[in-house]
Amino acid sequence: ILIKVSIIIPVYNGEKFVRNAIDSVLDQTNQYFEIIVIDDGSTDNTSNILKSYGNRIKYNIQENKGQASAINEGLKLSKGEYIAYLDSDDMYYPEKLEEQLQFFHDHPDIDLVYSDRHHIDSSAKIISLIQSRQLDHFLFLQQNRIARSSVVHRRKCLDAVGIFDSSITGSDDWDMWIRM
Repeated sequence: ILIKVSIIIPVYNGEKFVRNAIDSVLDQTNQYFEIIVIDDGSTDNTSNILKSYGNRIKYNIQENKGQASAINEGLKLSKGEYIAYLDSDDMYYPEKLEEQLQFFHDHPDIDLVYSDRHHIDSSAKIISLIQSRQLDHFLFLQQNRIARSSVVHRRKCLDAVGIFDSSITGSDDWDMWIRM
């Protein structure tokens, strides 16, 4: 099977939402992907939920080391030409990967894309639209405006800047986007 996109899902005590996250990937219109879930030492029913997916996902369980560490573990296992991220309490729209991969195809000089996103409540009701903006480097250094779950990037970006800094808690993705 051709694996074009590796989707990394870090999870810690995510039994309430992780199924919705995984199912939203399985419902993609583009099916050239692998799902890699790293359970960061959950103490709830998360591991049983992950087991229920059988071979439709890859998953590892590690002791609790934080989100960046879990993502890095997922990156080590990934084989895709493109890397995407999905926080365990987020969901993808069905066309997300197809549309972002089409953008890469149409713009071969681009290495990272991100998108608008909806802020939803615990019942998946849309609260607001958070629109992406063209990157303004000055403003971006003041506030992270790129949601991790909206990003897809080429694997070669990691070759250039390395993996997530696991010593950073809370803004490890912002650090990564700045380095990229």
